[in-house]
Amino acid sequence: MPKPTSQQAPEQHRKHFDMQAWAEDLHSLRLFLVRNAWPIIISTGVALRVFGYFCARWFWLDESMLLSNVRDAPVFRIVGPLKQEQVVPPGFLLSLRAIHSIFGMGVLPLRFPALIAGTAAFVLFVLWARRFLPFQVAWISSWLMALNADALYYCQEMKPYAFDLLATVVVLILLAQDTRENSQGSVRPRGPAARDRWLRLAFLLTIPWFSIASVFPLSAYFLTLMLKNRGDKAVLKSKLPFALGWTVSFLAAWGVEKSQVVEGSVLWNFWDFAFLKPLRPLDTLCVLADNLINPLHFATSYDWPWLMFPWIAALSLLLILGLRHMLHEARWLTIFSVAATSLVALASFARFYPFHGRTIVFLLPCVLPVFAYGLARLPIRSARTRKVILVFALVTPTLSAAHIRPFSDSRLISFDGDLEYDHFSPRYGVVKRANTPPPKLNTPK
Repeated sequence: MPKPTSQQAPEQHRKHFDMQAWAEDLHSLRLFLVRNAWPIIISTGVALRVFGYFCARWFWLDESMLLSNVRDAPVFRIVGPLKQEQVVPPGFLLSLRAIHSIFGMGVLPLRFPALIAGTAAFVLFVLWARRFLPFQVAWISSWLMALNADALYYCQEMKPYAFDLLATVVVLILLAQDTRENSQGSVRPRGPAARDRWLRLAFLLTIPWFSIASVFPLSAYFLTLMLKNRGDKAVLKSKLPFALGWTVSFLAAWGVEKSQVVEGSVLWNFWDFAFLKPLRPLDTLCVLADNLINPLHFATSYDWPWLMFPWIAALSLLLILGLRHMLHEARWLTIFSVAATSLVALASFARFYPFHGRTIVFLLPCVLPVFAYGLARLPIRSARTRKVILVFALVTPTLSAAHIRPFSDSRLISFDGDLEYDHFSPRYGVVKRANTPPPKLNTPK
């Protein structure tokens, strides 16, 4: 092998020096990202939500239907049928009417409550994950929440789904405080404890008036506390006033919401596709598969139907692996998450509540940690392979958001108004019956 000449040696030395400098810079960048992971995640998530809000796209179909009940009705008339087959939490409806009476029919003012609720839900979720979950699980969950297309979009829409999300996150914080305090046997000073009790009571009395779906995480919360403290009557007795106060508030809000549906309404006929049907297992499996994809949506379309089956298989394995590890490491969080999901599934079986897309977006804070546990505990020896899978999973929400275009006026809207098609639905998915009409696209201006 010929020896390098005097002119080639400095060139090789310079290349080696450049590669070494590049490696040092990459290592420094990695350390910076690790040390500042939480500010980066929070800043990214908040910036995306605020950016989408100020894009100020015009009201689309569902918002326009709700707007007719905001614009053409007295502020405090919350009892009685609403136009356009709408069912709206009375507190949320009152806030929209108050904003309309002050600021008029502006896109930004009327979407401001959803922005505040959605952004607060994201920030509180990150703080909860950082405090109560293992580091790797926490930042994976937080990053998935920061970029999730549903979480981004519904905090920019004049609908109450962002309040559903906020309700679940606050319940997770309450559950973590209760289970942690009881397990450690800690006793707080009287001042902060009294303040916390009043704040908790205020939340429990208020949230049913802003979120219909909050009944599921809150019911799961009280069931979890009953199960954990079944032998401690003193703890159960201390929680009884909160449970009774929330029950009375929920029943009052539910009575108002029930009066909003006119006799002979076709509302449940429209939502028939989203009810789980025990006598039609194929339909039920398709609905469950479609909603399992939602938290980690790939940039999918009907041009790639073959991709759906391996994708749902991979997500199912990830979900099973995550549940296994979460049950071992965060038992009460697992019980709560399974209880909340089971309650909404039972309500759907009974045709009380649709199990679909935006109506169950409140389950995101329960589901994302499961996927995060699965990703963080992958049983793969190769560190490089684990990193590739993790990077792909973290990039997936970005691909999904780019496909859905949550900030655009011309986003694709499926037949039922959700951000993505039902890929497995017997109506028009990969698994479909004969003579099923193709999906219709709607691009509201």
